[in-house]
Amino acid sequence: MDKAEIIGKVYFKSEVELIGANQMQKQILVVITDNEYPQKLPIEFIKDKCDLLNNLQIGQQVKVSVNVRGNEYQDRNQVTRFGLSFQGWKIE
Repeated sequence: MDKAEIIGKVYFKSEVELIGANQMQKQILVVITDNEYPQKLPIEFIKDKCDLLNNLQIGQQVKVSVNVRGNEYQDRNQVTRFGLSFQGWKIE
């Protein structure tokens, strides 16, 4: 599975960050799900997709289409770790 939809309410929206040598735009949206055990899920938006967050308000109901990304890395103790992230590309 590499695509999913996250449904819930806007919980938090970060300011736009400029990252890396090329100053790429990145913004985080946190959606809290409406299920029995609500989850606060951070979703990354990069480059021009940050514009999708311009008019969102805290508490607003949304459906966010995301790409699910996994990565492998080594921490500072050289222990292999695995990460998971959601990259947003559409908001309804």
